[in-house]
Amino acid sequence: KSKGSKYAAEASDLLYNGAFKLTKWVHGASMRMEKNENYWNKDAVALEVIDCPYITADRTALLNLFKDDKIVVAELDSETIKTAMKGKMKIRKFASGRLRYIVFNHREGKVTANLNFRKALRAVFDPQVFADKVVGVPGTLPGRSVMLTFLEGVNDKFRKEYPAPIHKVDVAAAKRYLAEAKKELGIDEFPPLALLCDDTPAIAKMGEYLQGLFGDNLGLDIKLDKQIFKQRLAKASAGEFDMVIGGWLPDYDDPLTYAELFASWNGNNDGKWKNAVYDKGIRTAMKSVDPKVRMDAFASCQQAMYDDIGVLPLFEGSIIYVQHKNAKGISRAVTGFNPNYIYTKIAE
Repeated sequence: KSKGSKYAAEASDLLYNGAFKLTKWVHGASMRMEKNENYWNKDAVALEVIDCPYITADRTALLNLFKDDKIVVAELDSETIKTAMKGKMKIRKFASGRLRYIVFNHREGKVTANLNFRKALRAVFDPQVFADKVVGVPGTLPGRSVMLTFLEGVNDKFRKEYPAPIHKVDVAAAKRYLAEAKKELGIDEFPPLALLCDDTPAIAKMGEYLQGLFGDNLGLDIKLDKQIFKQRLAKASAGEFDMVIGGWLPDYDDPLTYAELFASWNGNNDGKWKNAVYDKGIRTAMKSVDPKVRMDAFASCQQAMYDDIGVLPLFEGSIIYVQHKNAKGISRAVTGFNPNYIYTKIAE
């Protein structure tokens, strides 16, 4: 409130209660964080300064900076991991909890609001191939559900107690679904469709793959709409898309952190999907404290999502990275700070 509309616009317009405070911020270029003298556990914080001299999504540039001892951590992708392995670097892996999925626009008049059309797209999509060949990052899991594999159920992992339905990849069936969609929509040909996505190399690669997949197998004219992250969010929120590659990282360790995104009333439901069974399951899970009641409700949501294809899960993300041997105590967690430098020390 004290900062008004300027809150978070610059380093000086932020408020802090964490271990570090942002003291310098050159937008899109660099950042500097310094130890917060008012942090409740400041005596346990060893680092005085964290410098982020380079801000870039270019994984090759990051790896080169790491090799030159300019940075202590560098995330890798399907290409830079080859360089790291060739250089015999120690490669670390972490299941990030990131879910990527295709959001369909369910607004009136949209082709993607037709269930048979969505069935056609799903029938040509193989999530295992997508995870292995397109994402190509070790540890990446195929997208089978909006309830991720790490989530706990009643007595075991949720997905062990309530296995996710698995669709069959069937191009012939996909073409039949597409023919039905044409009849239901009363059209002879499908119009060009916009696939909105981020302009980062990794996401753009995914968009290009999906463009080719749907074009080659179904004859659809998919136009890629690559945007910077902020603009992608704005266009998705405004409904300016037919499909969009969306994503989510968990805020807390419970299926609801993902599942509630797709409730009809949720502000993150950019596609405006509405399903009575799904909504009922979410309301039940939100009101109950009984684990079995809640997990049964989430299971009904999982099935409703599969049946109606509100969104199409793509993959569960994994992070691979290299870390300087002298940097000790960097921790990672699916929820919370990732990475967490609060108790990091630099060994001599």
